[in-house]
Amino acid sequence: MNKKILLSSLLCVGVLASCAPTTSEGTTSEKPSSAIQHAELSIALNYDGNNNRITYQGDKTYTTPSGKEIKKGDYKPVWSEVQKLMDVTLTEVEKACTGKAVEYFKNNWKQNQYADLAAANVTDINTFSVDGNKETILDLSKYFNKLPNFKAFLDANPAVKMSITSAKHGDATKGAIYYFPYFDGNDDLEKMTLVRADYVRKLFATGTELDTNASILGTNVKYTPTEADTSGNAKAYSVVVPTALGSKTTKKITKTATKNIITRQNELIAAGTATSAALVAQFKQYVTERYGTQFAKVEDLFLGVDSCYDADEMVALMRIVKASPKALTGDANKKMVAFVPREYNNSRIADLYRWAGQLWGVRGVESRSGYLYINSQNKLVDTRGSNEIVELLENLNKLYSEGLILENFQNEKSVGVSNGKFAASLIVGTGNDSYAGFMEYDYSQTQGVWNDDAASKAVEGYDFRPILGSVADWDDGDNSTSYYHFTESWRSVKTQGFIINAALESDPVKLDAALRLCDYFYSAAGQQLNSYGPEADGYTKGTIDYQGRKVAKFTTEALAQLNDKNIGKGSYTGYLRTYVGATLPVGYVKEQGMEYQCTSAKAIAGLDIINTAISAGTYKHITAAEVTNPFMKVVPSTFFLTQGQATIVKEAEAANKLGLINSQSSKEKYNIWDDFVMYGFGSTVTGKETDTKEAYLNKINVEFGLTNVVKQYQDAYDFMNE
Repeated sequence: MNKKILLSSLLCVGVLASCAPTTSEGTTSEKPSSAIQHAELSIALNYDGNNNRITYQGDKTYTTPSGKEIKKGDYKPVWSEVQKLMDVTLTEVEKACTGKAVEYFKNNWKQNQYADLAAANVTDINTFSVDGNKETILDLSKYFNKLPNFKAFLDANPAVKMSITSAKHGDATKGAIYYFPYFDGNDDLEKMTLVRADYVRKLFATGTELDTNASILGTNVKYTPTEADTSGNAKAYSVVVPTALGSKTTKKITKTATKNIITRQNELIAAGTATSAALVAQFKQYVTERYGTQFAKVEDLFLGVDSCYDADEMVALMRIVKASPKALTGDANKKMVAFVPREYNNSRIADLYRWAGQLWGVRGVESRSGYLYINSQNKLVDTRGSNEIVELLENLNKLYSEGLILENFQNEKSVGVSNGKFAASLIVGTGNDSYAGFMEYDYSQTQGVWNDDAASKAVEGYDFRPILGSVADWDDGDNSTSYYHFTESWRSVKTQGFIINAALESDPVKLDAALRLCDYFYSAAGQQLNSYGPEADGYTKGTIDYQGRKVAKFTTEALAQLNDKNIGKGSYTGYLRTYVGATLPVGYVKEQGMEYQCTSAKAIAGLDIINTAISAGTYKHITAAEVTNPFMKVVPSTFFLTQGQATIVKEAEAANKLGLINSQSSKEKYNIWDDFVMYGFGSTVTGKETDTKEAYLNKINVEFGLTNVVKQYQDAYDFMNE
């Protein structure tokens, strides 16, 4: 049996800066010596279709920030620079450029090793790395003497080397490394809660004319307190938060036991007196009773660097937003939608579950591998079969029933749009003026751009920004610190890698060229080039401080192109991949200081608060570093299962079994969790029938075999840790 060790996401970026001579600006010079022989290599690298290749495919000539013209078919700036520095000529495998290179690899590599260098999914790399007894993908561990940057990276991170090492084909007593891992950013926050901060401020500002219509919320109470003690009061505990923006010192916010805000609201709602004005006055009184004078302003509970709201307090805010259309928009007939998925797409809709997991303290909904996480006993758990996920779905159903979540989000034409672009219609208010959205769970850069939209700029004080997640009781095995900010939306290794064809061993010149090119991207200079573009072409100049270190600084001209409606359209990934050739998935670590610079100024204001909490250690997260509590470990992105284990998992994850719960990015894909949110558990309404909670858990764990699936992953995980 060919045992394989599973892939972890451990990484220390710091080693990248120590692999080559450093210039005064912190970048490195990597040009090979004159003794290096020139070589020609074929490459299959496109990320997704024609525009994401190493050559430019636009019909209109593109001009770099420095004024250099690039026409269709020319190498993009990054790849022109790479070839010059590494003294190689790269030729794209055209047949691999029509869809995704990783899919072309999967469908063609076994029969036709078509490229010298290729991008592929890690699971496919291990499946196709051997043909009979012959290796088809190069074992990199044999060539560490030619991979100084990659070797330095692995030497500084021995756990990385261990976790990407599988048993060598033909000799299971030895280890082999068949790919260069790709990191789409590392050791940094990924998704977060974003809100209309101007709405929050407006609600609690003195003199705001609040709505007096009590019929907006109706009288049908659904949501009940989830953050209450045995007497029904809001729980008493302390939360550690930063003392000030940019500070690493901390303080404690004391939460006093008092009548839960949801209980108070439910009484108003049931009595038919829940006007916006009454709800705001009630919330202010609640904050005074529970927090005293610890917050300078009521809105700081949600927006401040010392923010520490819990799930019930966020739901209370969502209700107030729903009840306040006139106060917030000036139009009493505007329908307020508290939570809005970005668009009609299964993966975007799944952001609802990711947000809810952070809100109520449920792990696994934002896992790096399916729905798995590691608990405090170092055991794998799949949240799909847990009691916690049932409670989460039940709570979401209550919010949905109260109209706090986008109505009919499984309809592409919901809220009057025709294209499923819910955020564009609701967050900005274009496309359908009958609705106004409040909150998303998404990326700060991609969604922060709404601040710079023409429609948003026309709204006085418009401010859409990320905020800290809620404080929850995390079951981490450490009862002394159970209430804190925590997220598992943390960047780590992706499930893609970059490989070298083993056939190059018969051609020393081409082999040397391939090795030095791949090794280059693990150097500081290679990381910078593939994250920002060449300095010589006007993309960067100088440095900025980001999270306590120096990173390359985008030029004004580059940022202007990124935001140009005819070029980057505000999307840094679209701009860099389509026009610059950067951030394509070779083996390397994407620099997150680049993404930070591409974020709207108003969104950065919220991001700086989050970064302060992360730096101060009060916003805890999963990590790739060595930790004493396994609860904080990143779950491996990929598990290398034996053939028997893989068969069990594949059969259980079929589309009509466990595959019914998925977050795949597609309009056609569907997640059965959506049914429980919209219709609840045990629905008997014709056409909307759903399982009871007990039937759901039995179906997932027993009938669909989740319990056995977790055992297969646990066996593989235990093998890695032997």
